[in-house]
Amino acid sequence: MNQALKNDSITRCTGKFFLKNDTVIFPSPTYPIFGSTAIVKNGFLEFLDSTMPFKLQILKQDIVKKGRADSLKVSDVSIFTYMPKFYHNVLPNAIHYDLNNEDLMEIDDLVRLCIQENKDRLTMDMSSYDKQYVAVINQQKEKEVWVNCGCKWKYDPNGYKYRLIEADDGGDCYFNVKINLDKHKYYSLSVNGEV
Repeated sequence: MNQALKNDSITRCTGKFFLKNDTVIFPSPTYPIFGSTAIVKNGFLEFLDSTMPFKLQILKQDIVKKGRADSLKVSDVSIFTYMPKFYHNVLPNAIHYDLNNEDLMEIDDLVRLCIQENKDRLTMDMSSYDKQYVAVINQQKEKEVWVNCGCKWKYDPNGYKYRLIEADDGGDCYFNVKINLDKHKYYSLSVNGEV
């Protein structure tokens, strides 16, 4: 793996950038795969024009003031910004929504309920999973969240924070589900490896 992409390494990048509110613009990106525009959110730089959903953790932040989203209380969860080019198949015709702590508690409760009510398909406890959320306002003007879950992985324990978990199989080690926060329900459960 390219040294610059390893999660456990610290890479110092030098060069020019421009800051506009919570958006950082890199006129000459160091690694083109990341793109040239990123937003500062939840302690990460999330690249908006990358070739895949991708984030870098900010270890020292003294150029941008912390916003509302930076006060979220989450563990084992990574929140990705909705970008139609990546998520149009699972969340069509939607606009991004910023989750708050109340939303996070409800999502946690509904994912826990989903696992509990589907024990025949999901045999592991919720604490076995790292979770990724993409939140939107759907066409019906409702808050909807796509929840992507993957087993905690000892070889890359923080990978879920930086890039989308993808797997072609793996059974109930990988699943995703949609949550409607306005209707207080989960639906569209999909477990990998099921036919």
